[in-house]
Amino acid sequence: PGLGPVIERTYAGIIPTTNGSSMYYRLTLKNQKHSGNGNYILTQINTEKENKRIDSEGKWGTLRGIEEDPNATIYQLNIGDTTKYVNFLYMTDSLIMLNNTKTHFHPHSDYTLRLVDND
Repeated sequence: PGLGPVIERTYAGIIPTTNGSSMYYRLTLKNQKHSGNGNYILTQINTEKENKRIDSEGKWGTLRGIEEDPNATIYQLNIGDTTKYVNFLYMTDSLIMLNNTKTHFHPHSDYTLRLVDND
């Protein structure tokens, strides 16, 4: 049997940083239909530092469960090498950035990327 069609979804939003500024994120996830892993393209733009732009791409995979929901779906991006990851909690029309221990960042801040384009 051949591989299924490639699905591509793009999410975007502004995420706060640890130093009080903010970063624009645009994340495109690509994977075969019915596959829980694939490739990503991530663009980060620091709007407060002369629009400094960082582009990265790599692999992502699916994990299951967080403390408050053992059935939650987590997308984990492998950034650069095998020791640095970024975790996102999957929601129907958005992704919520989680910290390294797969828990939420500060509860009163918005770490959400919203779906902007979907195959």
